[in-house]
Amino acid sequence: MTAVNQPLEHMGFYTMTDERCRHTSRTSRLGRCVLVLTERCNFACPYCRSHEGEHMPTERVRSVMRLWAEQDLFALLFTGGEPTVHPDLLDLVEYAKELNIERVGLATNGSADIDLYERLWKAGVDDFSISLDADNPEDAATLSGRPPETWRKVVENIRQIARLTRTTVGFVIDEHNVARAEAVVRFALSLGVDDIRVNPAAQYSTHLPIMDIEPELSSRYPNLRWRLRNRAQGLGVRGLRAGDASRCWLAFDEMTVSGEYHYPCFVYMREGGKPIGRIGPDVREQRERWLWQHQPANDPICVHNCADCCSAFNRRFEDLHPEVSA
Repeated sequence: MTAVNQPLEHMGFYTMTDERCRHTSRTSRLGRCVLVLTERCNFACPYCRSHEGEHMPTERVRSVMRLWAEQDLFALLFTGGEPTVHPDLLDLVEYAKELNIERVGLATNGSADIDLYERLWKAGVDDFSISLDADNPEDAATLSGRPPETWRKVVENIRQIARLTRTTVGFVIDEHNVARAEAVVRFALSLGVDDIRVNPAAQYSTHLPIMDIEPELSSRYPNLRWRLRNRAQGLGVRGLRAGDASRCWLAFDEMTVSGEYHYPCFVYMREGGKPIGRIGPDVREQRERWLWQHQPANDPICVHNCADCCSAFNRRFEDLHPEVSA
């Protein structure tokens, strides 16, 4: 059995499970939803398209969260841009817990004051995903457009947040840092985090560089282990391959919302794909119609950019539901 065909739990994403895959449908519990709170960011990373833009109005955010909570959303991720620049982030986290959303995550560049991160944790964020693309302040300054002191602040924040709750590091590889990829991974794993998610930038490559990380080291970090095993088999992080699923079954119970619109996923939105429709009470009916009409193998965005975890979920769905691909 290859790494990509093992039970979904082996990938290291707690929202990706065989149990969820077995029961997902238009009427099932929502599994994971992403809210793009703002397009603004205080970094200027070369691979990122978000630097300037508008905040999503707070009342619109609240209305989307209510809609999701009515369908028993399991996991909510606040992202951006940089979500900590949204003026009402703390209130929105508190509101998510009032709505009984079980898991609340935050994707951040880690540059806010530690006091804010501690307040966000106390308010209900139990999963921090923090970007770290360099193992030294000089490279970080080049990549982020921020002074070297910012890297030192981010690193100390990661150490402190990792003592509080689940913390992962997100490392994006491009031509600026690929030569130090293994060094960055080793440094990130020295910070006490729960896992590290390594991704090549969409504009750079679909494959990870080869990294000689000892099995006993990577085995403690399930997502890192899963991606390194895939790399050893010549598999990329992005893009479809022969034998992938005929449909994007994730659209049943997962979505990304930016502004007034909902998209198949965050990657599809960032790569300029059209939204499925306007967010509203019939959002899941819209998504089911899109699912049956859309063929990933005929969509260039999916063909070139579908994330490995998403294609794995969709393959697993067809394994568990052979009637849909018969």
